[in-house]
Formats: sequence, structure tokens, C-alpha cells
Amino acid sequence: LKMKNFNMSCKISILTEFEVIE
Repeated sequence: LKMKNFNMSCKISILTEFEVIE
């Protein structure tokens, strides 16, 4: 569960960074 949450955080972080770059 913790690992899944961490993975989700990573995905959101990447998406956010991508949007910021764009």
C-alpha cells in the first residue's frame, strides 16, 4: 500500500512537472 502510494505520488509529480514545463 505504501509503495503504491509512493508510485502515485511520483506519477503526479511527473505530470505536474510536465505541465509546468509546457
